[in-house]
Amino acid sequence: MKYFLTLFLIVIITGYTKSTPFNDPSKTGNFSEEKVAFSKDTFPFQMIGKHIVIRAIMNDSVELSLLLDTGAQYPSFDSTFIAKNKNKLHLQLKPAHSAIGTPSGIIKQSQKISGIISINAFAEKQNFSGVLMVADLRKSSLNVDGIFPVYLLFNNKIVLMDMQHRYFRMISQDTLNNLKSHFSVFPLLGDQYSYFTVSSGINIDEVANHSVKMNGEFILDFGAPGFLYLYKIHPLVAAAIHSDLKTRKIKGLSINGKDTVLSEVLIANQITLLDSMRFKNVKINLLNFKTNAPKQIGLLGNEFFKKFVIILDYRNKQFYLQPGSDYSSPGINSNLGLNLSRRTESESYIVTSIYDPSLISNSEIRLGDSVIEINGNLTERMTEQEIDFIEHSPVGTILDFKIKRGQDIFHHKISVRDLW
Repeated sequence: MKYFLTLFLIVIITGYTKSTPFNDPSKTGNFSEEKVAFSKDTFPFQMIGKHIVIRAIMNDSVELSLLLDTGAQYPSFDSTFIAKNKNKLHLQLKPAHSAIGTPSGIIKQSQKISGIISINAFAEKQNFSGVLMVADLRKSSLNVDGIFPVYLLFNNKIVLMDMQHRYFRMISQDTLNNLKSHFSVFPLLGDQYSYFTVSSGINIDEVANHSVKMNGEFILDFGAPGFLYLYKIHPLVAAAIHSDLKTRKIKGLSINGKDTVLSEVLIANQITLLDSMRFKNVKINLLNFKTNAPKQIGLLGNEFFKKFVIILDYRNKQFYLQPGSDYSSPGINSNLGLNLSRRTESESYIVTSIYDPSLISNSEIRLGDSVIEINGNLTERMTEQEIDFIEHSPVGTILDFKIKRGQDIFHHKISVRDLW
């Protein structure tokens, strides 16, 4: 991929477009009225933890859940799902042994699919061929049937995406033209068949009495469950993130269910992307992740995108942002020591990520455990908002978890502490 300097992006934003500043309330108000005009093209999606998941039909015969990821290069399907439906889907499989590192863990591939598959989603059917991988996705406790690159579904389309209200919209060029004045626009760099990136400057203020400034490019990855990731071993980041900065080591979500991806996290009082995006109390993940791109220093994940209404113009390689209602709110970080997610609203929540060090890492709770009750309340009846409230409980709160692991059921009390 070819990369541009931050200055070039700023010139593009200010000269090539007439975008609205993020803090202009008059523009955001107008957009709320206009979006009713194209509501007939709305497609809802659900969230599993921080991940975007849609329902689709594979080969006209089997329903499946797909985790959408702008950073994924190839479709990857769960080995259990493929084995169960192999004959119905009429698939030919070949052995394949490899592993791909992602911000959410390690995908271990066991087979690959040869031939053509069809996916029916967003009211239309599309055929795909080429490299289609099979991996042990369910061991991650994500409970999805596949991880799917967004570009394969949205290629040559204009897509409006509202993370807060959880819907997609396919919009026309005329609709986009009418909405442009309400959004800030960024050119998409790189190749959509690998990654979409944007160039940006980043300031990280008051991290252990340091102020960090750097320029580089960020992958736009809706599959990454955090706010901001920096590649710790990239020369640009390594030079800016001094060795005396105090960080916490964490264990991220493991795709293979056995090993965990060890990384570090630090909290910044404020970060600034360009001059128009400012966020307080942000958790920054430092990954030991090597990239061949000379200016690619990290990625932006779902926690970042949840603050915006987004338009992805895959036809013209443009990316539009408009702040949502919670744009200026601080990025509150969980002190619970773990994250919970589930597949459907009728199921209990599952432990999908554990931080280290914390009380959790030394307790009886493990990745993949089902939490069936919290303080006597059934989790299958809880909304994601209620779980978010629990994850962000004040320091000192005592929570009684009822855990199910296989056939065993037991209680474990957690004292919420200041992890950061």
